[in-house]
Amino acid sequence: MLSRETILFKNNLNGVLVRNKNVKITAKIPLVVWLHGGPFRQIAKDYHSYPSYAVYDWMLDQLALQGAVVFKADYSGSYGYGNGVAYDVVHNAGKRDVADVYDSVNAIKKKLNFKGKAYLMGNSYGGYLAPRMLVAYPKEFSGAIAVNGVFEWRTILNYLRTSLFNTYFNGVYDPDETEMYDQASITSRVKRLSSQQKIVIIHGRADKTINPDQSYTFYELLKNAGKNAKIVSIPEEDHVFLKPSSIETLCKVSSETIGFKIKGNACLFK
Repeated sequence: MLSRETILFKNNLNGVLVRNKNVKITAKIPLVVWLHGGPFRQIAKDYHSYPSYAVYDWMLDQLALQGAVVFKADYSGSYGYGNGVAYDVVHNAGKRDVADVYDSVNAIKKKLNFKGKAYLMGNSYGGYLAPRMLVAYPKEFSGAIAVNGVFEWRTILNYLRTSLFNTYFNGVYDPDETEMYDQASITSRVKRLSSQQKIVIIHGRADKTINPDQSYTFYELLKNAGKNAKIVSIPEEDHVFLKPSSIETLCKVSSETIGFKIKGNACLFK
């Protein structure tokens, strides 16, 4: 029932398009753009070899089965394209990767003659990139779903100190070099969003990689700014979700966000 098509873009990066062959693409059909974490990771055509990523592939399949067009994107910083691409995100977070996603989504829309609503979704670094894309191109997207994402780099870099994320910004926050943080910032661009665009923040309350304070602080910022924000806290889950009930929650929240009414066992993890 599902078709999976690998697409090569002009920048030589790949994407995977997942569709329900029985569903006709109309203006009522949503597009879901999936942005993987890492960013030193890559998408899979089917289910990822990492179980922690394969559960997201399962969830995306459920969205496609319900009728959504799903596009899984590789962007600068992804594995599988050589060191030049993998390290292009260094000093370029929120710039080179944003441009890659924007160009690939436009190519998908043109290929499908897509006229419906588009939503961004991702986990970890992808959970950062989804709302970063939304504030960069608010007229192009109707919402973003961020799973265990980073929303303010200055604070998270000082919290982590020696993480992979720190390599993108030359270590901990340096107040004398603000350009990298300014180009990567989501919070400074929140005013671009309308009250109609949806931002859903999903996080594991026991996340030891990205402090849950990132999610709470960003949610409060959005609500105080009058934006359409929702937060979903999943108890006892760390940065990687392990419980079937957590994956089912993720599926249900995502389905509802893009306008689906869940029918039958659409989000029953099995």
